[in-house]
Amino acid sequence: MSTKSTNSRPTVVIVNDDSVQQALLDTVIRSLPADVTVASGVSDALTLMDSMASPPDLIVSDLYMPEIDGWRFARLLRSSDYRRYNRIPLLLVSATYAGEDPVTISRETGADAFLALPTANDRIIDVVRRLLAGEPVEQPAGVLVVDDEMTSRAILERAFSRNGYRVHTAETAGGARDAFTAHRYDIVLLDYHLPDGSGADLLSEMYAQRPGVVYLMLTADSRPRLAVELLSAGASGYARKPVDPEYILALAARARRERALLRVEEYLEDRTREVQRLLDEKELLLREIQHRVKNNLAAVAGLLEVRARSSASSEIEDVLLEVRGNVENLMVIYDTLHKSEDIQFVSTRDHLTELVDRIVSGYPDTPEVRLDIKDIPLKTDLAMPVGIIVNELVTNVCKYAFPGGDPGTLRVSLDRSAPSRCRLEVADNGVGMPASPSGTPGAGGFGLAMVRAVTAGIGGTLEISTPSDATGTIASVEFSCGDAE
Repeated sequence: MSTKSTNSRPTVVIVNDDSVQQALLDTVIRSLPADVTVASGVSDALTLMDSMASPPDLIVSDLYMPEIDGWRFARLLRSSDYRRYNRIPLLLVSATYAGEDPVTISRETGADAFLALPTANDRIIDVVRRLLAGEPVEQPAGVLVVDDEMTSRAILERAFSRNGYRVHTAETAGGARDAFTAHRYDIVLLDYHLPDGSGADLLSEMYAQRPGVVYLMLTADSRPRLAVELLSAGASGYARKPVDPEYILALAARARRERALLRVEEYLEDRTREVQRLLDEKELLLREIQHRVKNNLAAVAGLLEVRARSSASSEIEDVLLEVRGNVENLMVIYDTLHKSEDIQFVSTRDHLTELVDRIVSGYPDTPEVRLDIKDIPLKTDLAMPVGIIVNELVTNVCKYAFPGGDPGTLRVSLDRSAPSRCRLEVADNGVGMPASPSGTPGAGGFGLAMVRAVTAGIGGTLEISTPSDATGTIASVEFSCGDAE
């Protein structure tokens, strides 16, 4: 954890979850020179700063981070709960939000400056130096006072100027329109009665042009309904004359904070809708790709079957049909994903039921099929090899277990053998497999060699046995399949 260095170099804390931005800001700010510490989130940053002997000289935070974003971090640092950091300069940065609004909103939420990234290193250094020196970076907030009473106008001009605002005044509605067009203001104080027009009409006109400005109405009119009318027209508040400058200052500050929070909320809602739209588009595109891949795989499987059936060699036919089975395994997975709400997982019941049906239907003499497949969701990258194993084992049963078309039974089951383990069994009551030199069944050929290799690839174990009280073969594969929910 960093603390202030003994050589009086400033201490800067960077709060950013993006490694590229971290590296950029770290390198540039260290060149001042300065001591820099990086935190990947607000919680880590607060823990870090609380452990420091003295608060940092500057905090640089990204706007958008998981859990707590820069907007809320700024409000925390300026709140009574974190008085230790109330006066620490805060620079907000963002690579996704640029323009005039974030500058205004950052200032209103308590930040001292905002930088849109990427930007020139010299600009980062200049802003950081200004903040460390206590110099203002942004223009002071602008105020337009529109009042035909000279005394009232002068009182408000002095009060806001003393508090660091940039103040312009106008005596008439016409003068206010000219100033409003020529300059940008954060606050407009409008007298209800003006010599050349209505303050309410001027409010509606200005609000239509710039709804983000804080409008405060000043009036000597005591009608109760007037306040409702003014607030409905866009005013953030109103005050009765004669004016109390301290009350107006407090009212303006509160209205700016409320407006800033509303605008932040609106922006975050817009961003949430935009992110959801992008996610929907991404999912739609992914499903379309899966659909096209499935169709292409179906074409390949069809061509393989045509070639297999037209082959003069039974060996070549068997090989082509096995390859077709593996292609169909991929096709079934893509089809399952296309129908699924969660594209990261495959339903084993849907996947293996359809796969076994496709394999068995490709042979003229099919055994009776009994399935006992529990619906265990498997990740796609695990469902693929499990499908290959099932394809090879079921194909072997169809080809070799019942020579001459003898009737028989094929049983495929899948269940959990432990909370995070699954057991797959493919069994038949056919003639059984020839014994190996050691006397155990299952020396096998290429298909069984593939099953062994794929099983090892998913960290599983393969066991081949013969029932003690019957003929046939049982192939059992146990593998890790994730915890049960």
